[in-house]
Amino acid sequence: MSRYFGWVKSIVIAFGLLTIHDGITSMAQENGGLAAAVIDVEKTDIGVQLVARIVAIKSGHYTGQFTISSKGPSGTTSTSQSGKLKLEAGDSGDIATVGMSFQSGQTINAQFTLSNDKGEVATATLSIADSN
Repeated sequence: MSRYFGWVKSIVIAFGLLTIHDGITSMAQENGGLAAAVIDVEKTDIGVQLVARIVAIKSGHYTGQFTISSKGPSGTTSTSQSGKLKLEAGDSGDIATVGMSFQSGQTINAQFTLSNDKGEVATATLSIADSN
C-alpha cells in the first residue's frame, strides 16, 4: 500500500483522451466514511489496463465494486469484481486490475463504487471511446 497526501483526484489519460474525476462525493460525509474511488488507466501493447483503487482519507473498512463494460467490433463483454479492505487514513489499496484489448470503434465504460457499513461513500466513472 502506498500513502497519498493532499486532495485526491483521478486524472486519466488514455489514447489522447483526458478525463478528470473527483472521487470524493457528498455521500462520504453522510455515511461516516471518507475515501476516494480512483480508476487508473495505463496503455498496454494490446489495449488498456484499468486499476480500481481506494484511497482512504479517513481510516475505515471499505468495500469496492468495480464494473466494466466494453462494446466494439468484436462484440460486447462485461465484468465485475469486488473486494474489501481495511485502510488507515492516507493509505491506498487496489480492489481490481483488469486488462482489456482496445481497438478502433470500441467503447469502454467503467464504474467503481465504494461503500462501508453505513452505505455508499464514493463513486468514480470512466469512459473511453475510439470513434475512428
